[in-house]
Amino acid sequence: MIKRSVSVDNKHYIITGGTSGLGYSIVKALLNKGCKVTILSRDLYKFNQIELFKNNKNVQAIECDLLNIEDLKMLERKLSHDIDGFIHCAGLSYIVNMSSISIEQMDEIYKINTINFSILLNVLRKFFVEEPTIVGISSFASVITDKGTGHYGASKAAFSQILNTLRMEEPKYHVLVVNPGPIDTPFLKKADLHGLYKNMNKTFILNADKLAKTIVKGIQKQKEEINKPQLVHYLLKLYQISPLFLKKKLHKYLA
Repeated sequence: MIKRSVSVDNKHYIITGGTSGLGYSIVKALLNKGCKVTILSRDLYKFNQIELFKNNKNVQAIECDLLNIEDLKMLERKLSHDIDGFIHCAGLSYIVNMSSISIEQMDEIYKINTINFSILLNVLRKFFVEEPTIVGISSFASVITDKGTGHYGASKAAFSQILNTLRMEEPKYHVLVVNPGPIDTPFLKKADLHGLYKNMNKTFILNADKLAKTIVKGIQKQKEEINKPQLVHYLLKLYQISPLFLKKKLHKYLA
């Protein structure tokens, strides 16, 4: 069945991770399309310092620490408008060997990438319009991981499966899973504690603004999946058939 394209004009989107990196680029792309955006941010001072957001009636922020379950529950009292879409762009990774990763780091990775997303989704459900859009920024690491990315990859694999299940359980929802490789954002620099990606082939580093525009087009066209870079996506398909052969070819390009 061919899905119809939809307009995003005047639609209201909730987004996490919207004050920096890919999330900020998505907010810009949505605002350029005439959308209204609510950013869940633990740092309202940072939000208020962003020039694009000053005196912009189409964007607002609600204080919310995604690691704090009580903050997530309190959102119900702070929301008053219908939600046309929810974009979970917040993500967390520590590129460190599993023998060295701390309990606190593991806890944060799974909470941000998987567990607290599910809690947040259930809080927001009662505000959704009849046919909402849910966008999850996953990763190619959900398919293939490397040294230092085991827990990040595991959390993203779980995240992708949650979204795929949501698509089946809620047929009226438009669920879009985005699987990007490394993106040139502060997230990558913060996660890459040991310089694993510092000398990576720049061809495989994605531009956040370009990817954000692709994601917004994906929302409009009701796509179910976006995979970038496309070449790496095709190689991953081959990897599933012949993993030993392609492992060395792929591991340094994925995040």
